[in-house]
Order: sequence, then C-alpha cells, then structure tokens
Amino acid sequence: MQEFINSYWQPALYSLLVFIVARLCNKLWIAVATMVIKQNLYEKALLAILYDRLFQACQNYIAEKRISTEELKNLEHLYENYHRLGGNGTGTELYNRCRELPLKE
Repeated sequence: MQEFINSYWQPALYSLLVFIVARLCNKLWIAVATMVIKQNLYEKALLAILYDRLFQACQNYIAEKRISTEELKNLEHLYENYHRLGGNGTGTELYNRCRELPLKE
C-alpha cells in the first residue's frame, strides 16, 4: 500500500502543490506589475499638474514684472518637486526667469 501511495499519489500531490504555487506567483506578479504601471501614471499626472501650476504662476509674475518673497518661496517649492519628478527644461527656464525678477517691496 505504501508503494502505491509513493508511486501515484505523492507525485500527484507534488504536482498540485507546484501548480498552486505557480498560480499564486503569477497573480502576485500581475498585481505588482499593475501597481508599477499605476504608479508611473500617477507620477506623470502629478508632473503635469505641477508643470501647469508652475507655468501659470510664472506667466503671471513675468507679466507683472516683479515677484514677492513669499511668491518666490512658493514658486521654489513647486519647482523643486517638479524637478525631482523629472520635469523638463521648460519649467526650469520659467523658474529661472522668475528668480531674476525684481522683488516687490
């Protein structure tokens, strides 16, 4: 009887166990891949929002031809996060132009 179990059932149970582990690994892999894709989309969306806010603020300050210290600090905060997320040179150029503006008194 022990030979029968060792010959037929034991390999079948090992095969079933391998199948279950493989399925679980596959589901985990798909979940991680989906999270990575979503994370990339969130970063791109946040970058776009930061750029839009940076662009609008810079356009306003450049049109006024001056900027206050508080506005410059706020702009710096926006720019730092925009830059850390991989923002391109357009935002940097606008930020640098605003830094060169005379300060409001």
